[in-house]
Amino acid sequence: MADTGGGELNLDDLGSFTRTVQAGEFVFREGDAGAELFIIQDGRVDLVTGDGGATVATIDAGGVFGEAGVFGGGSRDVSARATTDVRLIHLDRAAFDRVVAEAPQVAVAMLQQLSMRAAAQRDALRHALTRAAAQPAAPVQRGEPKLVEAESDTEFSLDGLDEATVGRPDRATGFVPEVDLTTLDVKRALSRRHAKLVRRDGRFFVREEAGTRNGTFVNGTRIATGTEVELHDGDQVQFGFVKTVFQWR
Repeated sequence: MADTGGGELNLDDLGSFTRTVQAGEFVFREGDAGAELFIIQDGRVDLVTGDGGATVATIDAGGVFGEAGVFGGGSRDVSARATTDVRLIHLDRAAFDRVVAEAPQVAVAMLQQLSMRAAAQRDALRHALTRAAAQPAAPVQRGEPKLVEAESDTEFSLDGLDEATVGRPDRATGFVPEVDLTTLDVKRALSRRHAKLVRRDGRFFVREEAGTRNGTFVNGTRIATGTEVELHDGDQVQFGFVKTVFQWR
């Protein structure tokens, strides 16, 4: 839009539409009410977040910024700061409509420039997302894994266990499960080997054992026998009628 100089705008009094801003000063700030767009005659302006955050775009002579003030109104979503002394043409909607009527090429050039700016911003966002995806995820800091019975807050530690059986003891064989829910199983709804809790690759799973009575539920949904379901911190895990919460934080 370098061809949008004062003579070609053909306004009656161009001086009333011209403004000078010194280097370091703000043309407008984020949150200001906006009703004008700006065309840079000379100089350079940075669009920044807040009063001095990241630079969103740099606009050189012939460039346009603040267009949302004309087409959308509302508050400015970025700040505009002069990086050099700048001379600006500022136009409200009425003045802009007059410019377009007298010089339609101004609107075409402006649309081309805004399209290029949007494409550059999309490329920058795509590049940032690609870099973020390529970086290894930070390891999750976990505490002691455990089951907590919902009503009594009775805790069953799973710390150091790669596999734990949930159920009740079998006196005939001497079997005692790692998670013995006998005292909570007032309705005797549990099987002796009701379910398995398995730790694998830093994750925990629950699996209902064959022949289990009264089912196993994760967050209210019954799981299929023999199918492993991953557990996350805060999940509700019910064995028969015994309700617990899996905690790992």
